Amino acid sequence: MERRLFLAALGGGIASATTAGATVRQAARPALISTYISNVADMNESRALPPVGSALELRVDSERAYDRRSVVVSTPGGDALGYLPSIHGRTIEPLLSAGFNMKAKVVASRMMPRPAVRIEISLQPNSQPPPV
Repeated sequence: MERRLFLAALGGGIASATTAGATVRQAARPALISTYISNVADMNESRALPPVGSALELRVDSERAYDRRSVVVSTPGGDALGYLPSIHGRTIEPLLSAGFNMKAKVVASRMMPRPAVRIEISLQPNSQPPPV
């Protein structure tokens, strides 16, 4: 019985996070996942990596032959930086496909000895109310 109540409260908490009435408390949500961007060296040989604190965008790349459920990480300008590791992409992809607003930010980046970018992903409130 207690487990059902906990799960019901958890579902309500997730649903309330997607409403238009976002509060300051909701805007400062902790990271859902702390991870890294894979394939950074392959995709960004000549470009500078984004600085710490930069906002990034996530989208599903269903055209990728390696994994149709891949999640590509890009700058707000649309430049692809790389992909989420498969283990984290499997968690984030269903949320993105369901319409949840996921945001990422750079926590750490380096160019040497090999380019690497660490990111945090969080669930953001939607800007529009859910359909009735």
